[in-house]
Amino acid sequence: MFVHCSFIVRLLFVLSSSFVRLLFVFCSSFVRLLFVFCSSFVRLLFVFSLSARAARTVFCSSFVRLPVWLAPSFYYPYIVL
Repeated sequence: MFVHCSFIVRLLFVLSSSFVRLLFVFCSSFVRLLFVFCSSFVRLLFVFSLSARAARTVFCSSFVRLPVWLAPSFYYPYIVL
């Protein structure tokens, strides 16, 4: 009877340690995937904001040589047309 109980306890221990190991591998993979996704998303936002700022700078600088009355109103917000 004692041998049978020890076998069951040992089997439960092996199964639980395997389950914990599997859970740890799954969680670490999930966290790694989440980190890669978030860092890619942040990088995409950063690149998009830089390119939008550069595009606006290029777009606005193309109106510098225009007379004030031809320039778009967002470039000279204090002028009422």
